[in-house]
Amino acid sequence: MHLDIKPQNILLDEQFVAKIADFGTSKLMASREISQETTNVRGTPGYLAPEWLLHSVATKKCDVYSYGMVLLEIIAGRRNLMSSCEDEDLAWYFPALAVKKASQGMIREIYDRRIAGEVEEKEGERIARVALWCIQENPAMRPSMESVVKMLEGLEEVLDPPLEFHFALQSSGIISISTIANSLAFEDDLNLKSIDSGKV
Repeated sequence: MHLDIKPQNILLDEQFVAKIADFGTSKLMASREISQETTNVRGTPGYLAPEWLLHSVATKKCDVYSYGMVLLEIIAGRRNLMSSCEDEDLAWYFPALAVKKASQGMIREIYDRRIAGEVEEKEGERIARVALWCIQENPAMRPSMESVVKMLEGLEEVLDPPLEFHFALQSSGIISISTIANSLAFEDDLNLKSIDSGKV
């Protein structure tokens, strides 16, 4: 387990081969059992899996979740967490907006407009669906990293992921959301006031 997968920890060598850096959190967990609970949750807001934040349980599926968040940022060309958004299309918590767009059959609107003409539609949709599978709230629903690689390479079919989202991460904690895809209204003036929230 790495436990702090984020763009800053993914480096490219001269051949543009990705290398994972900063295993500090992983080393802290090295002496523990893989699924052992810990009271010292470490990592970066916006990439931490909800089960680790809520129950302090770290498994390999935490890295899958974090990788899914990175994929969303790559395909969307923006951060998952934003303190403020002038553009109504740029919700403060992008994964929730991505789930909503996908549930409405508008998954292509997730893409960064700057790469829309450079990425084949099927390829972009595949990446977006893989990302949404990776960020499933239930760890058991997330694919293994082996499956993630196969899906991204087109070697494994990518089915439509469940489109529900119950938790959104904010820097100050977790905001509980009741099934964003169906009940949270991302209308013209999306902001924190439109979310019936409570800090956990």
